Amino acid sequence: MATTLPACSVLALGPHPDDIEIGNAGTLLLLAAAGHRIVLLDATRGEKGSRGTVAERDAEAKAATQRLGALARGNLGLPDTGVHVDDASTDLLVAAIRQTRPRLLIGPHAHDVHPDHTAVAQLADRAVFLAGLRNYQPGLGEPHRPRVHLRYPGNRPIEPTLVVDISAVAAGKAEVVR
Repeated sequence: MATTLPACSVLALGPHPDDIEIGNAGTLLLLAAAGHRIVLLDATRGEKGSRGTVAERDAEAKAATQRLGALARGNLGLPDTGVHVDDASTDLLVAAIRQTRPRLLIGPHAHDVHPDHTAVAQLADRAVFLAGLRNYQPGLGEPHRPRVHLRYPGNRPIEPTLVVDISAVAAGKAEVVR
């Protein structure tokens, strides 16, 4: 991850550009309206997706970032359809967590049909824990662990443990996803 990301109170993690928007746009709009500083982070560029080119997806992600009122958007540069929970990938996410220092991390739920969604969820679990350890990769920044790690559903239904009423911003979410 070459981009320097600003400090934030909320870090939203997605496997591909558009996953954050589909899974979280309503919640993020509410958080932004409440004054939270939001940073978005995609694991891949979605280069193997069936819908759109990388350039189109980049343009859509940029527009969605602005509509969500996020401070910035970064990308870990992991390979689409090839995300693995390994040390190199973990270190990229640990560095991003330590750099942004969020109180809340929102990432994908592991119960999903897409292997990248499952892998990014597992990667988030691992990185959240390791980012808080003083002696884990001290060269990646000062230890930091988000206080709360929430997960959003993807392509399979899950039994929610927290539901956010986004009815007040449903039209805004639809616009962001468009």
